[in-house]
Amino acid sequence: MLKKWMIVIAALGLMVTAACSNSPSGTLTASAPSAVPTTAAATSTAPVTSAAPTTAAITSATSTGTTSLQIPASGVQKAGTLRIWMVTTPAPLKPGNGVLDAYLADENGQAVDDAVLTFTLNMTNMNMGNSVSKPALVGPGHYNKTVRFSMAGPWRVTVAIVHGGQTNTVAFDFTVTY
Repeated sequence: MLKKWMIVIAALGLMVTAACSNSPSGTLTASAPSAVPTTAAATSTAPVTSAAPTTAAITSATSTGTTSLQIPASGVQKAGTLRIWMVTTPAPLKPGNGVLDAYLADENGQAVDDAVLTFTLNMTNMNMGNSVSKPALVGPGHYNKTVRFSMAGPWRVTVAIVHGGQTNTVAFDFTVTY
């Protein structure tokens, strides 16, 4: 009996999540490739949902000409004094190759171009072994890497960020679907 109630509660939760989002629950949304992402969602403790967040424009100008990014109002993770968010292509991800785009900014919204990022991928429901890769800087604060997802299911991308002599890690959970 308890098992049936758990299934009913889980189904209701999925229906509410789907009604509140623009695409299936449990996926990261992708924006068109650009220097400024328009949508992202991530959390290190629960599956990611795809509701498109509003953005909080960070427009602090500097004399050095650094680029300011529009930081999403939600889905941003803190890594020390830095802010990071991620989008994927395709969205939702499918088994096979997918593109991970990470955007990195300081607390003032300035793009951070001098960090070293490492992506570590693994499934959260079974140990498929870690896949480690280093994304390339492709634009102001924009790091990009094509990675391979061997099967459908729940995945976690742990991002290690080395910047200013410090290393911080954050995790993004999402689901690869057929």
